Amino acid sequence: EARRALEVAEAEARRALEVAEAEARDALEVAEAEARRALEVAEAEARRALEVAEAEARRALEVAEAEARREAANRFHGMKEIALVMAASASGSEVEEIPTLEDAVCTRECEEKATVLDPVLEVEHMRDGGSESVGRRRMAEVESRSVCDSRSAVGSISCIKSICDDEEEARGILLEAKESQWDHICSLFEEGRFCVKSRVGTTEEEERMLSASRSYSNEYKWRMLKMVKLPPDTQPPRPFIGFSLAEFLAESFVQVDGLYLNGPAYQVGIRIGDTLLSIEGEQVTSISEVRRAVSKHCRVADLADLVLRRPDGAVYCASLWVMTAELRFKGEPYFFDISRHKSIQRNRHTEEIEVTPKK
Repeated sequence: EARRALEVAEAEARRALEVAEAEARDALEVAEAEARRALEVAEAEARRALEVAEAEARRALEVAEAEARREAANRFHGMKEIALVMAASASGSEVEEIPTLEDAVCTRECEEKATVLDPVLEVEHMRDGGSESVGRRRMAEVESRSVCDSRSAVGSISCIKSICDDEEEARGILLEAKESQWDHICSLFEEGRFCVKSRVGTTEEEERMLSASRSYSNEYKWRMLKMVKLPPDTQPPRPFIGFSLAEFLAESFVQVDGLYLNGPAYQVGIRIGDTLLSIEGEQVTSISEVRRAVSKHCRVADLADLVLRRPDGAVYCASLWVMTAELRFKGEPYFFDISRHKSIQRNRHTEEIEVTPKK
């Protein structure tokens, strides 16, 4: 009877496991379909953004070329007028803006004197002045054309650079959307795997990791749930906790004064201005104590419990997933790429960090 009961229990357990696996597979297929749809939407939005950027860049190029042509034309006309004035002055002609009675008298006197001059000399003078004016006019035309060509080239180059920058930005948005959707798919898969495994039984460490992963975004969640450990024959890397501290010597406490935006510390709610009280139950009041506690308790790819206090006095506990920033571990789930994350820092004078007024 005991054997029959055991066989029945095993059969029921197998059926339950098969049902759980089928449910997990269905959930995973639904999640993958949703992720694919979201990825298609993101790609379509990125393509539309790229098309809009290209259209705006083309319009900017046309406007720049039109402005360059107008400016060159204005300059050409100005130089042409100057050339005509110089030619007129070289040929002995008078340029009058507002004729007056005195100007009319002077003009008549000049005309009377001009009729007395030798016709041959007058013709030579006009020929020399006309040829000089034609030469100056041609020089003005060449200079204006060169200015127009240079302005148009500069406008074209600047607009091409603008198009390239907009295209690069659109590609960056598309790549970021693809990475985000990939993180979402991996996170759903790892959660489904944990759900299936929980029907059979999970360890306390796995349950703790699953609970802590709910405080993290998809970028970190699937990496945590993979439960990847360091190879046994590898030299342990330096742990990375994702925030920096300032030490207050007078009051004997350390305070968060910098952290990486969306880094591991930021994910669990640690903010600038929070006071670090303990690491894995060991109280810390100085930078040296923090270094010792981190070296003693923080292991890469494992969790570390930190206790902190907000500026308003509220105390909270954070289960921090310890990572590493050493490049030799690039590509591993527990590697944190500092080049892809922005760091934020509190501006504080050295005197205020070392000594603060006593309350």
